[in-house]
Amino acid sequence: MQGFIKDAYEYQSNTFYSHPGYYIDYFEMRQNQCHILHNLHYEMKRIRSMPKQAKIIADYMMYLVDFVIGINAPDQQMEKLEEIFRQMKKEDLPVNREEFESRAVLYHILMDLEEFLVFKQRFVKGLNERQKREYWDR
Repeated sequence: MQGFIKDAYEYQSNTFYSHPGYYIDYFEMRQNQCHILHNLHYEMKRIRSMPKQAKIIADYMMYLVDFVIGINAPDQQMEKLEEIFRQMKKEDLPVNREEFESRAVLYHILMDLEEFLVFKQRFVKGLNERQKREYWDR
């Protein structure tokens, strides 16, 4: 990602195109998302036991795969994540320390996924109408 960002900055310096900043912002957003994915991997390795709620999160992550593309606003994905947060609050409390710790890690994973989507949401909100037309309406 660092190489793409560097290339985008070089492109910006060597062009008369109207808004090369799009690529810089895009690759910086993706770089931030990559950091979150790295953290998610670390968090998942820390789970000592798999509570039943892990399946809900795994299913959500599989759902997200189709939306990690360049031209989508993550509004629906955020709504679905909010529903998972509400659903998790309705679950019975953990019965032992191990389950508590594992579910705490799962909750942290959900928060990381939310941050992953927030980076994309901010990027999309920062686009002007011309950028949306030129890069998204193809």
